[in-house]
Amino acid sequence: MKDAKYLMAFSVPISVLLSIYLKELFSYTSVIYVFLFVPVVELFLPTNLSTFSEQETKSRLKDRFFDWLLYLNVPIIYLILFFGLYSFANYDIKPYEYLGFILSLGILLATNAVNVAHELGHRKNTFDVF
Repeated sequence: MKDAKYLMAFSVPISVLLSIYLKELFSYTSVIYVFLFVPVVELFLPTNLSTFSEQETKSRLKDRFFDWLLYLNVPIIYLILFFGLYSFANYDIKPYEYLGFILSLGILLATNAVNVAHELGHRKNTFDVF
């Protein structure tokens, strides 16, 4: 259960999905979530400065839970990106909604997509790198 905190990585894609799905002023949901809500919550959470022991590090590197979380990000990112592009093309969107969509999709790609690509780039397995 200690590793459940890593599921929070999916909170940004969820906020982007809500931004696109709900439209109107809600198109800024992810912007408010990432730049206001998360920093305010972090102000009140305790800081953990401890590091893992060598044994814990080796154990965590073998744990497939983290691999699956990383792999799961890839289809989620693509699905939300395509849903956003589909919404651009097929719905009557107001100009301020365009800005909300663009910022939301930018947040998704700048946080999750870049992070996933970075982490997979560290892998030695050819499948993971490509």
